Amino acid sequence: MSKFQDSLLTWTGVILLNRSEILEKVEPLVENELATRGIEVVDVQYKNQRGRWVLQVFIDTPSGVDLDTCQTASEIVGSALDREDIIPSSYVLEVSSPGLDRVLKKDKDFERFKGRRIKLKTYQAINGRKNFQGTLLGLENGQIRIDLEGSVLGIPRELVVQVRLVAEI
Repeated sequence: MSKFQDSLLTWTGVILLNRSEILEKVEPLVENELATRGIEVVDVQYKNQRGRWVLQVFIDTPSGVDLDTCQTASEIVGSALDREDIIPSSYVLEVSSPGLDRVLKKDKDFERFKGRRIKLKTYQAINGRKNFQGTLLGLENGQIRIDLEGSVLGIPRELVVQVRLVAEI
């Protein structure tokens, strides 16, 4: 994404906040507001889709996510964002479940989903590859450990673009 696309501009062309700065402020606010209701924030994304800004909040609970949970979370998040006025322009708020192929981002995700199949993408090639699929062994010393059908690989977290569960149907 270009620097222009990553920034919100006023009509005068002055950059107010870029996407990363907005996420740095929004994510902890949303996590704190929903944690008190037993709702975990899995991921927060803020992106420009077809000319409009969209804030996506992916949530989970121990009993799963249904429409009522999404509606409740949406109301809580919407009120908190209105109160704090972090996002300086109009946007669409979307709240949903992370899906079967959820993103793993937090340390506790790597413990919780140990033993599950994952897809992992890196910024740069490791052993000639950027895409890996195998069984998650966990997170140790800043490395995501993955079993690639008998061969164990530790990938430094800072080299990882994204880790997703493989949907088991």
